[in-house]
Amino acid sequence: MNTESGYTLLELLLVLAIIGIAAAIAAPTFSRGLDGFRAKSAVRLMKSGLDEARTRAIREKGLHYAVYNGKSLSLKDEFGWTRHISLPEGIESAERPVAVFYPTGSTNGAEFEVRYGSGAYRLVLEGSGRSWVAKIQ
Repeated sequence: MNTESGYTLLELLLVLAIIGIAAAIAAPTFSRGLDGFRAKSAVRLMKSGLDEARTRAIREKGLHYAVYNGKSLSLKDEFGWTRHISLPEGIESAERPVAVFYPTGSTNGAEFEVRYGSGAYRLVLEGSGRSWVAKIQ
């Protein structure tokens, strides 16, 4: 009688097959989560840039602009100051809005849309200068 214990090759292959199937099922869900995270990260960067442009417009009593080109957000003023905020690679956007910040803190109002794979967010800049973010379903 054989008293050695252990696993057979067939048992090991069965366990590996089950792990492979589970990983194949979970991978798309994990990928969508990363897309949403990257899109949300890009929107947060944009929101902080817009807040900075508004603050500078009020403090310096001059016009400031935020130009979104789909890959970065460029902040400019009428005297030549410029700052570029780079967004994560792979961000998609069809529109190229421009926001104008006035010395009173108000704006022309604009909507920025950020998509990364299946993750999508909209950043709305109201005329009062207030901004908010909404997830696009």
